[in-house]
Amino acid sequence: MRDDVVYVFFKCTLKNSHVNKVCDIHRLQDGQLAEYRDIVEHNVEDVQSRNSNSLF
Repeated sequence: MRDDVVYVFFKCTLKNSHVNKVCDIHRLQDGQLAEYRDIVEHNVEDVQSRNSNSLF
């Protein structure tokens, strides 16, 4: 397990009612931000999960 990585997951609803699923990934080194990545899955309001879990 790495203790220098922070993951932030959130739901972003835009003005046009589209919903995005977002994941921000932060890697820390010596207490400072060393790397940042983000992943965005666009327009997920109509996506159906393959199991009983919701997307959020």
